Amino acid sequence: MRRTLMLIGAIALAGLAIIVVGCSSDSPMVPGTSDELNLTAQFGGYTAADEPAAFGDPEVEAMMDQDPPAEDPAFALGEADSLRGMAGVTVYAMAIRWGMLKEDSTATQTTDWSGSLTLTHGFIHVVRTIRFEEHQDYIVRPRTGRHELSWVSFTSKSFDGLMLAIIVPPTPPDSDWSNNQLNFQTGPYSRIFALSELEHLNEIVDVGSQGEQIAFNATDLSSDSCGTGQLEGRWLLNPSHKNGHFMGKWMSDDGLILGHMRGHFGARPEGEKVFFGKYIGLEGLFRGLIRGTWGFDPNDSTKGWFDGIFADRAGRTLGELHGRWGSIPPDSTATVGGDHNGNGQMHGHGHDRDPNEDPKFGTNRWTPGFFSGQWKKDCAEDSNGM
Repeated sequence: MRRTLMLIGAIALAGLAIIVVGCSSDSPMVPGTSDELNLTAQFGGYTAADEPAAFGDPEVEAMMDQDPPAEDPAFALGEADSLRGMAGVTVYAMAIRWGMLKEDSTATQTTDWSGSLTLTHGFIHVVRTIRFEEHQDYIVRPRTGRHELSWVSFTSKSFDGLMLAIIVPPTPPDSDWSNNQLNFQTGPYSRIFALSELEHLNEIVDVGSQGEQIAFNATDLSSDSCGTGQLEGRWLLNPSHKNGHFMGKWMSDDGLILGHMRGHFGARPEGEKVFFGKYIGLEGLFRGLIRGTWGFDPNDSTKGWFDGIFADRAGRTLGELHGRWGSIPPDSTATVGGDHNGNGQMHGHGHDRDPNEDPKFGTNRWTPGFFSGQWKKDCAEDSNGM
């Protein structure tokens, strides 16, 4: 009997050890509503271990629908790639998203974002449409020229957008292209960009009084790098507004989803605002560790910026990432919840919430938000961990 009891005790202790190890390896990924996050370790406590696909998180998995490639009849098969390969050409990858970036399930207003984009000199290639709904949102065809495009788009609870390649050939002899501009026109908001702004652009603009925004992200693909791409996801502030966590897509420059990212952010006692996270491939294989700094815009607690690096399993820097985030004001009364179809999905992790929290969104609940930006891999010889 004694031997049997000892054997049972040993089995129980072994099981407890497995549970503790399994729960603690990357526990910072799912911070609670307290301010007690790992903000001191080199990568916030994240490890180079492989993970289940989408971190085994239904909320991450649900936001990963792939936007399909766009068919652009303005370019013959392979022509856009040929233009991008011309000597002396400059190519910008650009993403524009408009509507309710924070995906407010309480929104009732429908906004018409139909508009146009015009380039003074060069070509606009439509790579993907973002969240376009069939029979409602579409590119106007035929296009009147490859330097312009028009679209029809309506949003309410969520957002639409475009992923584009802006292709600028070398200036012809005896020509002056110094006035080359990109003109974005919609009913709610319009903007003219100098091409120099597209070299490194991350901006979120508030539009109107209903909480709608436009996110502009662009980068120069002609610059020296060994790979660039897009970032998009949710930026979730906890009730204290001192910290929170993020989750999202790690994409190629043309919007193909390469994997998932998740992490947390907060403020250290001395005031420095830092973030940490992890990037995995579509099947859950480790791809990189993430760290950096973040902050608020001046006199605005609802949006800000982030700048950081991603590293290999040995902690060696592979490249950099940059972007912008925005959130609903903390006194919002928007309800939390919604389905996983991309409309109105707030933060709904039951294990992240105190059971006594009010079901209404407010000062004692998570503040949903959005982030977008880019990553860029360095070409250093030792950047070989991905």
